[in-house]
Amino acid sequence: MRTIKNVLILIISLGVFFLTGCNHNATTATVKGEGITADKKVTVNISTKGDYSIFPKTQNYGNRSARTIVSDAYEGSEVKFYLFGTNKTKNTELTPKEITVTSTDARTGTINLEIGSYVWNLFIAACDAEDRPAEPLTSERILAKAVLLGEVTADLRGDKDTIDFILTPDGLTKTGTVGMKLYTDGWTVPAGWSVKAGIYDPDTGTELKTFDATLADKVTEQSFTDTMPNAAPGSANYTAGGANIKPGSNYQFIVEFTAASGKKYYYSDKIIILPGKGNTSTVAIPNTIDLPPTAPTDFKVGYIDPANATSEFYTAEFEWVRSSTKTEKYYEFELAKLGVPASDSNVYALPTADSAWDTMIAWSSLTTTETYDQNFYKHPYIWVAGSLLKGNQTASLKLNLGNRYFARIRAVNDAGPSEWVYVAFAATTNGTAFTSTTINRYKIKYSLKDAYGNPCTITPADTSVVEYHCENSTGVAIMCPDGSGSITLKDATDAVWTNWQGYNEPGVAPAAYTGFENLELIPVFAAAGTITIYNDADYVMNSSNIAIVGTKADSTTQALSITNDMVEVDIGTIKSVTFTLTYPTGIVYDSCYLTLAKTTSVDSYIRNININKTTLSFEMDVSDLYSSKYWATFHYSINGRNYTNQIIVSIVE
Repeated sequence: MRTIKNVLILIISLGVFFLTGCNHNATTATVKGEGITADKKVTVNISTKGDYSIFPKTQNYGNRSARTIVSDAYEGSEVKFYLFGTNKTKNTELTPKEITVTSTDARTGTINLEIGSYVWNLFIAACDAEDRPAEPLTSERILAKAVLLGEVTADLRGDKDTIDFILTPDGLTKTGTVGMKLYTDGWTVPAGWSVKAGIYDPDTGTELKTFDATLADKVTEQSFTDTMPNAAPGSANYTAGGANIKPGSNYQFIVEFTAASGKKYYYSDKIIILPGKGNTSTVAIPNTIDLPPTAPTDFKVGYIDPANATSEFYTAEFEWVRSSTKTEKYYEFELAKLGVPASDSNVYALPTADSAWDTMIAWSSLTTTETYDQNFYKHPYIWVAGSLLKGNQTASLKLNLGNRYFARIRAVNDAGPSEWVYVAFAATTNGTAFTSTTINRYKIKYSLKDAYGNPCTITPADTSVVEYHCENSTGVAIMCPDGSGSITLKDATDAVWTNWQGYNEPGVAPAAYTGFENLELIPVFAAAGTITIYNDADYVMNSSNIAIVGTKADSTTQALSITNDMVEVDIGTIKSVTFTLTYPTGIVYDSCYLTLAKTTSVDSYIRNININKTTLSFEMDVSDLYSSKYWATFHYSINGRNYTNQIIVSIVE
């Protein structure tokens, strides 16, 4: 089994590409093709980096397992290099070329290009010399065979005369294979126990059967009917069913020991498939039978605020480092939600031992705990990402804003659990470290409506009206608590903004908030003492507010009169009618729309037309209506109150 240190040394040997894989009788490579001119000489530096050659750049390098099963690196003589790309300035393609690289040290090499002073999008790919892209070269043929790839966008219109490439396997599709040598490192599998090895999805625990869509399903599990050898065998005894495997680092290799009683023990490790390589690792399997797992370490949590201001949840991202013994069957994760009695403002620090956890649980009868295990994956209420299955080291949960939580984790197998490990606050791969004494994130919402529901305007308009905070004993400052400062708030009457108050709570909000629950604040205004009696009759329209004009086929118009709330339209001559509304003096409705329905069925809508609040004329085609009577209903609203008035449109021929 290789350690990560050895893996990096191995992958650093990718630099041998530039020592033995390149023609040493050449000192430079001159590449010419469409869009390349001799007016610019550019040095192109190429390097491989151990971490990037194995792990995608989104991986959390500091949290990976201590040991990893990884394919052997390519020897330098095994690869050829190719250049292709696009002249973005002239929108032309650079003809793909095989290139020669001159080595400068054990990890890097250079080429020299005579290239135009343009903006370039360039690619350098390394391909297996025994499986080279077919002629004529195209970018698609090169990428299909590539085992390493680097991409750079370079603006060479100024003084820049170097381009730096880093070659990685990220995103490539050339499949790899597995043919490993497994053995028990000197111990003997007890009689009556069966052994099974396989490659699995680390999140779902499902066996990976299809790796390449062009191939039939290949079973990756392989049972050892005889006792697994005590020493490394001379040839592969695990071949993953012969399947070609898509390259990647998100695979889990698991060896399962099963007794006749059904009791199971596991050894697992991350396995990495590099493009175009066969994983021929020799793997020593330790004895895990009847051994409880060792507890994980470095258990930490960070937060990710919601993307939507209306959400009531945020993401808590938990990470841990699995034990080097790697014998867990799954992890058990316990989450406590603290219930806070109204009379008790006590705040506990994060527990670090079982006794402190028990004290915290007993603190309030309102505190509840939930335990999650191997079935956590895609839990219907709380799961965001990650898994508690063997080999995993992350789990992201959806937690309620405005609550306090604690958490702990332990490893479990059929011999029992490890000790509990308690969470600490620290930045995680994507999450920010909490600054509270509990896992807490709450929302302060500044409402832009007053106590009566009337809308307000805020200046500047881009001022945040939703903030997220961790509980803070010194308090979080309320935005301009006394109505003064760089922010201005106005209601519809331009009354003076005086302060904030809690939603549905009397009294002025404090200058700083020291709580942990969500807080919604509404503005309080001082205004002159005028009183207006609301009179519905002032807002109701009638037929006198509606003018109707018909348009004939020859585009001439004819005024149509409304008599006893009915207008007659002869579609033998009239093809469309235009309704024009006159709102009562001084009134602009918040919304207005028209529905047209048969009078015999109010649900049988024929037309449904929105009317702009200020553009009050609109045209309706009536040529396709049947002779009948229709309700034309005008729906309009203002200040949260809704009104309607109707006329009958009688269609005749």
